Amino acid sequence: MRPIDKFILHIVHNWKNGLNEAYAPSVMTKLMDKFKEEADDLNIEINDEQLKKYIERFDVLKNSPKIPEKDLFKYSLSQLIRLVTSSKGAEAPESADITPDVVYHNDDDTIIVYNGSKEDNCVNYGRGERWCITRGSYGNYRYSEDRSYPTFYLAQNNNLSSDDPLSFVAIQVRDPKTTSENQRYVYTNRQNSPHESQPMSFTQLEREVPWLREIPNVQQVLKYIPLNTGEKVTQQYKNKPIGVREWIKLPFEVKQQYLVVRKGRKLFDDISNDEFLSKYLPKLPQLAEFISITPGILETEELLKHLESFSNSDRRSIIANMRDKIEVSELKSDKLPFDVKKLLTTLDKWNLTNNERMYVTKDGNAIVKLDLGDNITVGVYTAEDDYPSIKLNKRTSKYLTDYPELDKIPFRDLAKLVSDEVIDQTLLDQTLETAKNDPDSAIVVKDTDNGQIIVDSNSFASYKIEDGKINQIPFDSEEVQAIFDEQDDNKAFQENVINLFTSRENIPSQIDRVGLTSILKSTSNEKRTINNTDYSNSPVGIVTTDEENPLIFTAIALPNFRGESPFYAKTVYGKRSNWRDASTNERFTPAMVDAYFTYLRGLNLSFTDEGLTNALSSYGMPTDLKRSILTNPNLPLQDTNIYRPVEYNGTVYLVNTQNPANSKKLSDTSGKLIKANINATAARRLLGAQQAEPAAEPGAEVEPAVAQLQALAAQGGERRRGRPAGVGNTPREAQPRQRGNVNTADAFIERGLFDGFQTLPRNDRRKLDVTDAVALNRIGDRGASARDNLLTGQGRVTNVISVGPSKIYFIRLNNDTQIASINIQPGNRNYVVVGNRSYSLNSPRELMTFLQNRNLAEGLRTSMFKLHLQENPHMIDEIKQLKNNSTMQEEYSTEESFKDYSNDALTDMIINSSRFEGNEEGIARIKAELERRKQAKSNPMTKEDLKNYIREALKKRLAENQPAPSRETPGRETETIPDRGTEEEKKRRRIGNPNVEPKPKAMNENEQEIIKQIVARFKSKK
Repeated sequence: MRPIDKFILHIVHNWKNGLNEAYAPSVMTKLMDKFKEEADDLNIEINDEQLKKYIERFDVLKNSPKIPEKDLFKYSLSQLIRLVTSSKGAEAPESADITPDVVYHNDDDTIIVYNGSKEDNCVNYGRGERWCITRGSYGNYRYSEDRSYPTFYLAQNNNLSSDDPLSFVAIQVRDPKTTSENQRYVYTNRQNSPHESQPMSFTQLEREVPWLREIPNVQQVLKYIPLNTGEKVTQQYKNKPIGVREWIKLPFEVKQQYLVVRKGRKLFDDISNDEFLSKYLPKLPQLAEFISITPGILETEELLKHLESFSNSDRRSIIANMRDKIEVSELKSDKLPFDVKKLLTTLDKWNLTNNERMYVTKDGNAIVKLDLGDNITVGVYTAEDDYPSIKLNKRTSKYLTDYPELDKIPFRDLAKLVSDEVIDQTLLDQTLETAKNDPDSAIVVKDTDNGQIIVDSNSFASYKIEDGKINQIPFDSEEVQAIFDEQDDNKAFQENVINLFTSRENIPSQIDRVGLTSILKSTSNEKRTINNTDYSNSPVGIVTTDEENPLIFTAIALPNFRGESPFYAKTVYGKRSNWRDASTNERFTPAMVDAYFTYLRGLNLSFTDEGLTNALSSYGMPTDLKRSILTNPNLPLQDTNIYRPVEYNGTVYLVNTQNPANSKKLSDTSGKLIKANINATAARRLLGAQQAEPAAEPGAEVEPAVAQLQALAAQGGERRRGRPAGVGNTPREAQPRQRGNVNTADAFIERGLFDGFQTLPRNDRRKLDVTDAVALNRIGDRGASARDNLLTGQGRVTNVISVGPSKIYFIRLNNDTQIASINIQPGNRNYVVVGNRSYSLNSPRELMTFLQNRNLAEGLRTSMFKLHLQENPHMIDEIKQLKNNSTMQEEYSTEESFKDYSNDALTDMIINSSRFEGNEEGIARIKAELERRKQAKSNPMTKEDLKNYIREALKKRLAENQPAPSRETPGRETETIPDRGTEEEKKRRRIGNPNVEPKPKAMNENEQEIIKQIVARFKSKK
């Protein structure tokens, strides 16, 4: 008979009884009475609504062939509960506790009893009392198993004096299921002394608190209120397991909640997890499905050992949701069935290294494990036996050819297999031909006029096949980059780069360093941020320093994440002799600090006050590292921070901008942040000494969050607290850039800067190397004005070119040298191009310091030339000759050259100069000057010393300006001296008596007159 025919007969036969086949009212009443009596006898807690729901659920389940007994009258209540709660469908809302907040009060409210089964009631009605339950420790008592999860009541008698300890008492009523009647009640008097009483009977309670007898039916008023389901799950079951039999009686949803709160621990107190999986779970298929899709309830090894307890779909769910991968050593173990091993292979759940590949053969009879590297090894594993290492030859090459993703094997290894005659050349050619037409292939193949170019994302190496020969070529060569640029998003390359850093292993030997670094730098900060618990509970970023041999390291991506210091690298590659070797938990270097701050700024992340101070409080962090962090101009801080770092006179401060008295400073001895009591005047002076942050480059791309705030401000609206809704992680929409007719490469060639332009980082150079840049008017451009101000007359901006939001400022210095100042947006990266090199700056405001350190700015010697020329205009030819003499060096004392600079300014010079090569001599001179000042400060000049110093200086100066000494002659006689430029002599009469010394007062007056003349002359020259 067809199924449809059976369905029609069913409808006809049951038409009069109603299609729902529900129990008749009389039958339902009998069943309810039967099970209620049993519940009363066995002390089983179940309300009428829940019991009715269970009966109705059984009426549905009895039609299943798995239910042999259809007569519900033959079931006990426990059997009914077990059956209907093993699956969904019998859920009933829990009856709510309707006990009022005030359970009793007399007519004049002199006696009041409050319901203390809720923490809020204990806090509100017991405010000011000494009981722990009214002062934040309610949970320690209400959910205490040792106290049998008591219900509290606060009983107050206002007829008694408040000084009477019994005028207000806290009463505990403990669970009748676990306590006898003579141990059920406990009270605590108002003074909470001597703490709570011993457990007692209700009769004893009335004797010790006699006024309770004035309350009618007081024992019924002080009833026990059991924990509700939510409290049991979160407070009771979470902290202590129950028996499996008790668990089976719980409603289905509560069973699920119990498993979740017990995840990762022993589930039950009477059986092991292993026994639960083998004996109980097979009878609960819906709960087995729940466990399979909920990671972490049971350990992976336990689940894999009992996969036969689950359906095929549940098996796949269990393996797909595994948090931890299985160690490859288990491949040779008999703990796991071979079918499970194949499923683990198919779902990529083996813990493989970067050099390992694993797959199931086409016939399903074997698992093949490849170990790539200098020597390829192949292991074959079957249901009967294991062959960890087989010989590679023509006969065994079938294990390789079965690999479904041959393009995932590095091209170098495939070529070696061909040369060793393990696989045919045709297989390699076929793989390359497939890669040409597959946009998702890990190997990119391009035919060019000079041969076939191959770019391998497995090893980040590139090759050229020309005349049948395979040669490796540099990854950063122009022909490789031209092919690389044609890829839409280089997804395969970037994914393979990121996969290298998902564990803390060494970088495989087949990886090319130049290719790896190049692709990593071209990958966005967002894609370089990964979540991996092998590193941290926080996301980590993959960062590279800006050096000739860059370090690659991983660091916490959330700067304010508590519990881990952001200034310790999780993994560093390149710190040892071999750049591929990984070292863990390394302190940052200054170069790493710079790279990390650039990474954070690229993600629009910054430090809060608390986040920064917590990060600097990490145990063992050197003082020098803390100093370099706080003095780094690229340190990203939130606009709302009240602390601002300032360095003054060699000391680093965190100035509290709202309350300077609560500022901090970095201790030179302990390296800790200690209190620095700074007054408001000093704080303004310190903060005013800092140069203002440079404004964003005109035309720079504005973040969506900033744009929204600006729009809101323009509308007169209030600023929303926190990040604007819907904007935080929204990707920026691509904006079409303005196009002009300027070829940027030609612009650099015209100024002799093309070689330096070529040394810019590849991604930034590609961004600027266009033929349709826009020439802007330098007048009115804020970036040009800012640079002119920084140059202070030492040069000026001559041309401004924009490429989208990025800008190039060409500058002509006073010595006719031309340089380029570049700002790249987005990312706010800054460079200076000088001659045939380019240099990275943290900010445009470092431009002048950079020029001074490179001796490009007009210095002291040029200023001396100008001053001398003003006084001696007839010597212009000699001055020009001296100025153009490249071998001439400035000769002046260290004290003279630095006399106009404060100690702070000299310290800043050292910090800024140390960022560039070739400044060692200048740094040494500055340090010598600081040491000289330190010595001078320790041996101060007295007032008398100062007078003598001035007197000797004046005498020396006067002696230099006196005419040639005269011959000794008698008083009032005349003498002849040769005239300048002639041989004739002129008569000159001596003034005054030569035998009389001048009076001391006259000498002082003469000296003062001379000083006035020197000062007047100096002012006239200014």
